[in-house]
Amino acid sequence: MTTITKNSLECNIKPKPFVIKNHYRYEFRDWIQEQFPQLSSHANMQRAYPRLAERLNEVHSSAMKVLDMVDKYSCEELKEYYRPDRILLEKAYKERNLIDYTRSLDSFAFAITWE
Repeated sequence: MTTITKNSLECNIKPKPFVIKNHYRYEFRDWIQEQFPQLSSHANMQRAYPRLAERLNEVHSSAMKVLDMVDKYSCEELKEYYRPDRILLEKAYKERNLIDYTRSLDSFAFAITWE
């Protein structure tokens, strides 16, 4: 009998690049949830997420692209709403603090859901 665990399911996830088609914020959130399904559990346990660490540069570049689009195309209220997310993501990335980056990315994805 084969036991299926969250980790074994995650092994079957093929890395897919982030592509903007229509609604950049929601597409980013959906991509994060698809590519990093255990992000919230790692963030809640204040642990670095190894799968995220492997793709950190790609994820950060995509997150900054989305936040740049917020700054370029959104109203002032949305710019202010996402400013703390940008600050936390940039700080954690610059410091290469994977625990803080995991938490900040999870917070950003959550903010998109609840905007």
